Amino acid sequence: ALEFVDNPALNSDTPQGEFMLTVLAAIAQLERKTIRERQAEGIAIAKRDGKYEKSPKLALDQIAQARERIDAGVPKALVARDLG
Repeated sequence: ALEFVDNPALNSDTPQGEFMLTVLAAIAQLERKTIRERQAEGIAIAKRDGKYEKSPKLALDQIAQARERIDAGVPKALVARDLG
């Protein structure tokens, strides 16, 4: 059971409280889906305009160098920072 001290009407042990929590959860879920849709639209527009591109990948020699440094015990975060 969930008990709200400042708002007993939302307590989950009553039918009204359970209903209110269900409604609030549905609103939160709708808002999250709306945000995701807007985000996807924005990404699609940015990709269309050429503003949403992946950062350049490492060259083969940089990958080999990174693996050698990691095998030598250098922390991965430091190697990543050094290679950008």
